Amino acid sequence: MRPVALAALVASAVCAPGLAAAPAHAATGTIGASGASGLLPGAATAPLRPTDSKSGRVIEIRPHDVRLLLDGRVVRETWRPAGPLTMSRLARLVAWDNWLSLRDGVATVNTAIYQAPGTTLRLDSDDVKVVRLQQRPEGFGGRVIGSRATLEADGVQIVGWDGTRNRPAAPGELRPYVQYHQGSTVRLTGVQVTNLGRDVSGVPGVSVVDGRLLQATRTMIRDSRTGIASVRTANTSLTRVVARGNTGNGLVVREGGAASLINVTAQENTANGVLVDRTPDARLDTVRAVGNHADGVLVRASTKANVRAVTAEGNLGAGLALDRVTHTAAAKITARTNESVGVAVRQARNVSVRDSSVSDNGRDAGSEGQGGSTASPSSAASADPSASAQSASAPATAPSAAASASPGDDQMGAAPVGGVRIAGSSTVLVRDTTTEKNHGNGLDIDSSSGVRATAVTSTGDTSGVRVRGASVGAQLDDVTVAGATALGIGVAGDGSRLTRATVNDSPVGVEFSDRGAAARAQGLQITGSDIGIKVSALNTGLQLAGATVTGSTTAAMDVQGRDVAISGLDATGGVDGVLVRGAAAGVSILDSHVREVDTGVRAQSDVQDLQVRGLYVQDAQWGVDSGAARTSVQASVLDAVDGGVTVRNQATVAGVDISASECGVKTVNGTPDIEAGTIRAPRATCGEAVTLASTQVLPPEGPRNLGIFAGAMVLLGLGFEGTRRLREGRRRRDEVQASGAGA
Repeated sequence: MRPVALAALVASAVCAPGLAAAPAHAATGTIGASGASGLLPGAATAPLRPTDSKSGRVIEIRPHDVRLLLDGRVVRETWRPAGPLTMSRLARLVAWDNWLSLRDGVATVNTAIYQAPGTTLRLDSDDVKVVRLQQRPEGFGGRVIGSRATLEADGVQIVGWDGTRNRPAAPGELRPYVQYHQGSTVRLTGVQVTNLGRDVSGVPGVSVVDGRLLQATRTMIRDSRTGIASVRTANTSLTRVVARGNTGNGLVVREGGAASLINVTAQENTANGVLVDRTPDARLDTVRAVGNHADGVLVRASTKANVRAVTAEGNLGAGLALDRVTHTAAAKITARTNESVGVAVRQARNVSVRDSSVSDNGRDAGSEGQGGSTASPSSAASADPSASAQSASAPATAPSAAASASPGDDQMGAAPVGGVRIAGSSTVLVRDTTTEKNHGNGLDIDSSSGVRATAVTSTGDTSGVRVRGASVGAQLDDVTVAGATALGIGVAGDGSRLTRATVNDSPVGVEFSDRGAAARAQGLQITGSDIGIKVSALNTGLQLAGATVTGSTTAAMDVQGRDVAISGLDATGGVDGVLVRGAAAGVSILDSHVREVDTGVRAQSDVQDLQVRGLYVQDAQWGVDSGAARTSVQASVLDAVDGGVTVRNQATVAGVDISASECGVKTVNGTPDIEAGTIRAPRATCGEAVTLASTQVLPPEGPRNLGIFAGAMVLLGLGFEGTRRLREGRRRRDEVQASGAGA
């Protein structure tokens, strides 16, 4: 390209405030295509600063020469041989110390450096130790920009530098940065990068846009804007990379091809620690995210991501967030002390979370279920390829140009806190995962479909597991909850399945909540709750089989729902075995065993109908006490109770075997049908007159085993009497024999 044309392009790129950056495909191999602050083709950009109205000093590295430009005008051109160019060789070609100097291993760059296509710049520790990119109030400052070029850095330090104050450059719009695009290759090995990137326009410290390869190994970037960003780059490999204390995201891969992040650390960055966005087949392995101000690791709008061995601690958002992903697997996640949730799965499909430990999250929550909202979108941040800076899980912050989400990002609104949260997602598996002491729900399933949780253990969470909102078809298998401070397991939504769950020492063991329908539960074991199983008023169609409830203080079951079928219940302890109340209707209790309670089954007066069949009640004051409008008690045994059945209104008692110490059947405000049963009590009936049709009335048995005891006493007495008579006979015989001998 002729010098005049190059100068014209440079000037046109920097002299038009407010224009968008040129699309990448329109770049002509000059710095003009990258002069504006925008990095994404077609993205709106912040207005250029007046101080950028001149390009200032630029060193342009070309395949066969080096050009020096001043305000878009070529002032010097030096031929060079083809091949990689080192910093010392470049300094000799420039030969002007006020542009580029190299002393004692420290290179001071007072200009912008632009690499034209086909060039390689090599920064090697054998040649240079420190590269200081000077920020300047005019032109491009100390930027390093390349197009279809190669940068190789090994064992060096690259630092943005404020020469006026002789110290690392402070955050601002004058700070230098490193940016390569259009098929470029960047390799960083053992490199330390500090104090790069621009805050308001959001330009990262080091970025590769539309590149061929970004490879960083044993590299640290700190105190920059976003640390390292790879955007639409074919291959990205980050290994043993640390991003710390940056004012944006730590590490970003966006819209990439093959991407792997292995053994990386993101710590105390102002936004997300690691952001992988719209990148298929990304691999994240052994990632540590600590103290970031949004999510520790955020994988967003990607498919077939493989996330493994993530440790996330003390982040303000989620430890790990899987947002709008598909066919993604996460395993061996350790998330603790994050202020929102440990693991968040949001608007995702076909996701699995396995072999993970989530503890002590939601520490800054004011109340369960309340997190915060994200900052408002701002056009000033949209130029940052690593946006959005703010996590959807993070606590609310004031909108700002530096930390707001990019336009179009979904704002999730208030987010609950806790351990693992699945929201608005479908076909999600959580397996072999433990949650502990989370300030919220250990596992929270909100408005999702087809979620399955298997072998999940919750200890000391506010609530162990909750299915809520408009969830459909949730399945909980082999779930164990211990010591939840509010609720063991809460089930709402339609068609939920709960199998072989164990709940210990929670105020409410299992609650089938409002807005729930057609739930199925089998094999529940609940110990030490105030209420073992609660069925809320708007819950319908529950089928509960084979539950064991022990040691409840109020009721083994509290039923307020409609069309509830209970079978195979085994309940021990409490005021009531089963309490039916509210507007409950269509409640049936079949083949169940209740013992050591005040009342086996009690239905309050506002209950519409109650059916009891195959109930066995032991050691209770009353077997069944029903005030329902319609009551049916059939084929049941009420044994060793003060009273058998109390019924009000319309009732049928048939085939019931009652052994009571006071009254068999008590009627209030009704004439029940009583037939084909057995009553053993001092009074067969009490209250209003009752007709006993085909009912056998027997005297009370008295204390249990009295007959056996009496029989034993009789036999023992007979034994004593026989022994006495035998001894008496022997004594007389001895006396007769003695008298005969004397005669």
